[in-house]
Amino acid sequence: MVEIANRVKSIDLSQVRKMFEAAGEDSINLGIGEPDFDIPENVKLAIKQALDDGETHYTPNNGYIELREAIVDKFERDNNIKKRC
Repeated sequence: MVEIANRVKSIDLSQVRKMFEAAGEDSINLGIGEPDFDIPENVKLAIKQALDDGETHYTPNNGYIELREAIVDKFERDNNIKKRC
């Protein structure tokens, strides 16, 4: 049997690890980065197009406004959640 070193026992879990452990069983961990499904063909085509268009850098910290607006529209339409002004 493997015994954990005493110094390891005293190390606190990181906030990220605490968050993962607090998440429910239905949660999807996007931190690992290895999906268990094939990429849909339309997504592959969009990725190829983005690469051809030079979209090879990180996104802005606050995201793309078009995507943020689409998410708001989705929540309003499908989840009846209204945006606050």
